[in-house]
Amino acid sequence: MKTVVKLLTDLKHIKRGSSTVFLALVFTVIIMLITAVCSLLCYRAEKTNIKRGLNIAMESEFGKFYRPLFDDYRLLYYIDVNENILAADILSYFMANQNDMPELLKLTPSGFDIVEKSYAVDNKCSNVMKQMTEGIVYTLGEDTIDKLRGKIKDRLGLFEENDKVLDTVSDDSSNIEEDAYVQERVLRLLRLVEGIYIKNGEIKCEKLYVKQGVTEDISETSSGIDSPDVWEAVKANKWNVSVELKKLKENNIPVSDNRFKKFIKKIEELYEITQKAYELAADIDRDISDRIRSDCICDIHGMKGKLYDNLNILKSIAKSQSGAGECMEMLKGYHVRDMYFDYSTLSLKKEKNPVEKLDMNSSDIINFLLEDETDISSSCIKETGIYEKISKEYGKEENEKDEYPDFRKTEEISEYVDSCKSGVSMHGIDDLIYLNLYVNKYFDDFTDKDDEDNKPKALSYEKEYIICGKKSDRENLKSVINRLLLMRTGVSFVYLVSDKEKSGLAYATAAAIVGFTGMDALVRCTQYIILAGWAYEDACVDVSALLNGKKIQCLKKKSDFNIEYHEIVLFGKDMISQKVHEMDSESGIGYSDFLCLFMNMKGIKNCLYRSMDIIHYNMKLRYSGLFSFQNALYKAKAHIECSRPYFCETDAEYYYK
Repeated sequence: MKTVVKLLTDLKHIKRGSSTVFLALVFTVIIMLITAVCSLLCYRAEKTNIKRGLNIAMESEFGKFYRPLFDDYRLLYYIDVNENILAADILSYFMANQNDMPELLKLTPSGFDIVEKSYAVDNKCSNVMKQMTEGIVYTLGEDTIDKLRGKIKDRLGLFEENDKVLDTVSDDSSNIEEDAYVQERVLRLLRLVEGIYIKNGEIKCEKLYVKQGVTEDISETSSGIDSPDVWEAVKANKWNVSVELKKLKENNIPVSDNRFKKFIKKIEELYEITQKAYELAADIDRDISDRIRSDCICDIHGMKGKLYDNLNILKSIAKSQSGAGECMEMLKGYHVRDMYFDYSTLSLKKEKNPVEKLDMNSSDIINFLLEDETDISSSCIKETGIYEKISKEYGKEENEKDEYPDFRKTEEISEYVDSCKSGVSMHGIDDLIYLNLYVNKYFDDFTDKDDEDNKPKALSYEKEYIICGKKSDRENLKSVINRLLLMRTGVSFVYLVSDKEKSGLAYATAAAIVGFTGMDALVRCTQYIILAGWAYEDACVDVSALLNGKKIQCLKKKSDFNIEYHEIVLFGKDMISQKVHEMDSESGIGYSDFLCLFMNMKGIKNCLYRSMDIIHYNMKLRYSGLFSFQNALYKAKAHIECSRPYFCETDAEYYYK
């Protein structure tokens, strides 16, 4: 019984002790859980603290953006001239933020670094373009831009249609040039063989030519000339070889006599001119097309063979030691009568080219088109294309040429017509619209006379620099004027070609100038030359009107054309001034509109880089000589490590949106 009671007592004690241990274990677990949760919360608070602290520090530092750049051009950039300053400032903001934190959460940095930076010149300056676009959208609104987009596309479409016509004219004139080149050589051949050329509407004759070797009595028939007018003009210049030889034979003049030697000397001279004629005929025969061959004023292939026969005869006589009788026998085969040129279309109208003295490359074109040149800016800069070079996408562009193909030269007419094309393209039109709007808002051109903010500028004609990229305002203005002249010449040229009456007037004049040949290609080339000169004069009036603040129509119609045919020879500064004063300029497009078109032709990248050049120089002039987009920071990424109370690290990135 005692034993049972003892066992029960022992069991009772054991059960009571187990409860205590169990409770202790439960309490310990709860304490550990609370501790773990607190530690986790503390760690999370530290992670939040380090991330939040670094973000606030970077925002605080980037809040010190370059205010003058934002105020003048609405561009947000942090000017980073010293790498250590940016890191030190961000870290100091971080530490200042930690001073306000509870001691338990206060962090102690053990490492800090700026691991990534993005500057304005990175990625082909894409961030600059992005900020310009967003700035103009914020200022004008999407609705305004959508309306402008439609108008600009319609306007560019008009110029594209104009360029298509110029393409056709260029192809046509190129073919005509080839034909005219052949026909000009045929005329040179005529001059060598028959000695005939036209000057000031009169028939002239050379002193030495192939047909001087005529072996019969001199006559219109024996000379192979079927035109009484031509024969009348040249008959006194013929040298009859037979007569010369008969005199030598009748007088029994020996080969050694000086009189015979003089005859041989003439034969040698005749040989030289015949050699030139043969070589020219061979070249023409090789190049001439079947179409031109059928319309040619002579049989080129047959002419070449006859000239070759004549060369052999003259060579034999020159080297022969025989007397006059044998020379006469050799000359019987000499070709004169059968070397025939067709004069059926001969015309001797005396007509001068009305644009012959027109100078389209005037060095003083600004003064020529402006009534008052005294207000032209003399500002200039030291270097051009700064950010084009930095971008490394483009090499240094060649300077824009101010000299263009001369439309007065037959061989350059198609090249000149090509240069008159606007070269517009719809590619990237939306980006260009944004850039054009930005440039119009923040930059000036020649016609912007009033400067509202009155801030100093490195160049007064900023839009002109964007288009031409030259060092001085005057050079840029002159280059823009030349571009305007070419474009407006193209517009006027297209109208003149399409106007049958005006085109016919030019053709009639051309036919009077070179019509004696009967060679249509030469006449048409001359016609194009007259039309190009006429169009250029009309373009001068248009450009002068634009420079004086007036508007003109995109394309030409009869009522918009400025120069009448009879006024071509009266062309000059006074006439231009008078025409400009008489112009109605209430509707159309103005000088600034054409600058926008030229920027479209330059392309988005070139315009962007040159816009940055202007901002670069203006910032230096107005605020700081140290300014550069190379130091303009818009994005940075920082990395920080903290060792107390726990090791933790984080990255933070900031950029201007």
